[in-house]
Amino acid sequence: MPPSPSGTRARAGLFLALTVIAALFSMAVAQRYVRNVAEQREGALTPNTVDVVVATRTLYVGQAIEVDDIALRQVPKSAAPEKGVFHTLDEVRGRTPRERVLGNELIREERLARPDAGIGLNAIVTPGLRAMTLAVTTENAVAGLLRPSNYVDIILTIRPDDADDKNWYSKTILEAIKVLAVGTEFGDGETTGTASAGGASKNPNATVKLRPSITLELTAAEAESLALATSRGDINVVLRSDIDTTINSDRPGVTVGGLIPKVAAPTPPAGPRSTAPEKKKDQTWTGMLIEVWNGGKKTEQGVKDRGAAP
Repeated sequence: MPPSPSGTRARAGLFLALTVIAALFSMAVAQRYVRNVAEQREGALTPNTVDVVVATRTLYVGQAIEVDDIALRQVPKSAAPEKGVFHTLDEVRGRTPRERVLGNELIREERLARPDAGIGLNAIVTPGLRAMTLAVTTENAVAGLLRPSNYVDIILTIRPDDADDKNWYSKTILEAIKVLAVGTEFGDGETTGTASAGGASKNPNATVKLRPSITLELTAAEAESLALATSRGDINVVLRSDIDTTINSDRPGVTVGGLIPKVAAPTPPAGPRSTAPEKKKDQTWTGMLIEVWNGGKKTEQGVKDRGAAP
């Protein structure tokens, strides 16, 4: 029996549909293959590194960056931060570090002063604060061991005009104050006493000498207090940990009288005690009293049983 025309058309339609599906599947596979090949070729042509600006030597605080201080280095993209780094030398040249940058270290935006801050000490002063220089000696400034970026307290000692030294008074008037510079050295650089005030010496092996002054970063009110304190009494600088910035402003001061405790007057020692047996008084009386007159003065004496005077 010959196949009916309707059955032939159904089989033909099914075959056509399967053919179309197979063609679409083949096209999808081909497109995916082509896309993978293109991505691999693009990856081979695109470098996996990026240029960043690094320091060629140690850069010190307050010292303007020169052309020989920086260079471009290629680093893996995965190792380069997306923000805060520089990719051309012109972005960094002439800027001033706010913190020390080591050699071969990436130069980051937060480590540099604002482009309009200039160079030298003024570039590292926090906006809104002041830099004030305080004359010190080796003895009252931690034996000359203070370094820039340390934190210190300031103690004021006042000697009253009276002669009583018990009224001398000492109090911590400033706490957690940042040291911007020691002598002509600021930041973490090293310089000699002959260095100019414009910056630290570029020689990292330069000899460090004792400085007669330190420069502190203060608010305007703190600067006024320190100015008055230096004219009224003696100043001592106390070093504290760089990670300890706690402030105890309610701590009272101390006077010499309060520092030395009062001592009670010593009790005089008792005299030596006699080891002789104590003579007992004879209280046996006859009950008879006699009157004795001596120079017009009358006294009475008792008489014992045996007639002896007591």
